[in-house]
Amino acid sequence: MNTMQLISINDKKTATFLLADGRKIKSYQSGYVRIEDPRLDRLYQINKTIRGRDGKWYTYKRILIPNELERLEYIINWVKRNYKQNTK
Repeated sequence: MNTMQLISINDKKTATFLLADGRKIKSYQSGYVRIEDPRLDRLYQINKTIRGRDGKWYTYKRILIPNELERLEYIINWVKRNYKQNTK
């Protein structure tokens, strides 16, 4: 299996990619990119963030990627940086 393969695109145009380690990356038309780990019970956003300040508290806002090709490029680069293949 390759490191990443497209496994589905649903009616809302959400693309799901399967990593060789069983995790799934979802690309949403809204610009969000999330990762699903079968060992955990939730999806995690992997979009970059901007840190701001609201009074005395720090806030974080996700940077959305509305362009589909830019999201795909972001996913490919994220996988290159974060995917560790088991080598035997």
